[in-house]
Amino acid sequence: MAVPSNRVPVRVARGLKSALTSNLADLLEGELLYAKDEDKLYMVENGALVAMGADLALSSIGDLGDVTLTAAADGEVLRYNGSAWVDAQLDYTDLSGTPTNVSAFTNDSGYISNITGESIGDLSDVDTTTAPPTDGQVLKWNNTNSEWEPGDAAANVTDLTDTVISSPQNGQALIYDGANWINDTIASDLVGLTDTAISSPQSGQALIYNGSNWVNDNANLGDLGDVSLGAAVAGQDLQYNGSSWVNTTFNRNIGQLTDVDTTTSAPTPNQTLQWNGVDWIPADVGLSGATVGFGSVIRTTEIQTASGGEATFVNLGQSGILIEGSSDIQAWVVLYPTAAARTADAGRAISTEPNPGSGVLAEFLIPAAGTILASPGTYYYNNDTSATDAIYAAVRTPAGANADAQITIKAYKQTSPALGVGGTTRTTEIQTAAGGTANFTAIGIAGTFVSLTSDLTAWVTFYPTAADRTADSSRLFNEDPATGDGVLLDVYIVGGQTINLTPALGYYNNDAPTSETIYAAVRDTSGNAVNATLTVRAYAQGEISSFNGGTFGSG
Repeated sequence: MAVPSNRVPVRVARGLKSALTSNLADLLEGELLYAKDEDKLYMVENGALVAMGADLALSSIGDLGDVTLTAAADGEVLRYNGSAWVDAQLDYTDLSGTPTNVSAFTNDSGYISNITGESIGDLSDVDTTTAPPTDGQVLKWNNTNSEWEPGDAAANVTDLTDTVISSPQNGQALIYDGANWINDTIASDLVGLTDTAISSPQSGQALIYNGSNWVNDNANLGDLGDVSLGAAVAGQDLQYNGSSWVNTTFNRNIGQLTDVDTTTSAPTPNQTLQWNGVDWIPADVGLSGATVGFGSVIRTTEIQTASGGEATFVNLGQSGILIEGSSDIQAWVVLYPTAAARTADAGRAISTEPNPGSGVLAEFLIPAAGTILASPGTYYYNNDTSATDAIYAAVRTPAGANADAQITIKAYKQTSPALGVGGTTRTTEIQTAAGGTANFTAIGIAGTFVSLTSDLTAWVTFYPTAADRTADSSRLFNEDPATGDGVLLDVYIVGGQTINLTPALGYYNNDAPTSETIYAAVRDTSGNAVNATLTVRAYAQGEISSFNGGTFGSG
């Protein structure tokens, strides 16, 4: 460029940095200086030299204080990493606001051109010039030339490179032989399969694997994996020995049953099996006296000494009739059907009468060394959830303190039937009233009521005959039945409630001829029918109508 003629030369003070510094007093404020040894411009500011602009001695961008170069390569850019400018490769994804597909480009610079009119042969790995394509051909890869070339498409299976077809027959299929697909006949029966060896099959045979092939053979019980058969003998059974089913001779003896014990006491002629609470054991059946094995009434006496004011009698049977009670000291003795009833009655005073249904079966005030007769006859029974022979007693002084007296109870106990005839059995029957009446047919011809449950609130009355029920139909709720009018039990029960019927009340059938039906009327307090579902628990007394062979004894 030409030097202008009207230029005004600018000259600055020049010298070594040390000389400039030592002559600061001769320099003007704002004057420019050049330090030859540092190749830098300085300005006098407030009596000091201040560097001006970049360090002219730097020869590379990497010499800048905020630039860090690490083996810079072609195409890299300077990119700030938060603390310094570093050399880095810039990816397309590093750019913001870039389109994600071609359709997003505006093509305002014309970088994308229309491919209309272009040919597949223009591609670098396609050769349609050396052998121009003909109609119906496809592109095939030529591995030798590393390019796609026109070629005929396979028209037949034989044209495929991995098939070997030899004289194909109707019905054959392609089967892979490990190297190629070959034509072969598909097996149409078991004989044609490669893992079968069929020899003269017979009706009823099965295919059994012999370790290498499936063969036809007769299927036997001993062929099963969990069966181990020895020499079978007629009449044997299969029994499991813990690991296998084995054939063994089963001696069909009643003593082999798990709940029968004929070992402790071997049976003798004419004995029967009787339940002892644990097992069925051989026992004599008496036909005379008071030990009839098919259910009877036996007079018995049991002595118990109270502990803590309580005693439990276990030999009076599940039910019976009290005769008398004795004590060695003065005692107030109360009998109950359950231990819970005894506990609930613990706070009652001797002067307070027990409420009906409170669980009190009977109570005596026995003088010292005295005996009290139970008259009129009083029934007792057990009402545990599962019937037992336990009758529970509280033994107290007249003041209510516990008395550990020795109590003797004499009673007629009613035994359960061992042979299904006669005797007394605790039973439960459920009946739903229809038209305000219900008939109970499974609590025997006579017995003792234990409890009554109803799903609905009702006035329930029991009778010995249907005629008695009809005759009583006009009686009002608040009117007591007259003596002898056929009312066995008259009770008002709240829905969902269970009433324990104490003291014990008996029932019986009085049809002619006798039947096992006890009749009930179910009404509300206005006399209207209530179709409630009633549950009656009772001790039913069976009837012995006949006995084949022999005669009954005197008991």
